[in-house]
Amino acid sequence: MSEASSSKNEDGKSSKSSKKSSKSKSSQNESVNQSQKSDNKTENQPEQITSTRAYLESTVTSVVQEGMLELAKTRPDNPLEFLGNFILNKAKEK
Repeated sequence: MSEASSSKNEDGKSSKSSKKSSKSKSSQNESVNQSQKSDNKTENQPEQITSTRAYLESTVTSVVQEGMLELAKTRPDNPLEFLGNFILNKAKEK
């Protein structure tokens, strides 16, 4: 009788360990999936950076550069106000 109960215990333990093994495998799979998702985000970032850069270069970069040049020449007491007004004035012109 004790042999039968000990084999039941061994079977119970092995089934528990296989459950643990399944859980750890699923955890590993989740980790891999998370890693792949973050890799996909990284792969998409250069495309987004390029489109963002292209947008900024086509819309504001030249105005900001021009404003910075004027700012460097005139050296006003409040440079942020000067640059802000410069950009606003250029926006009204367009």
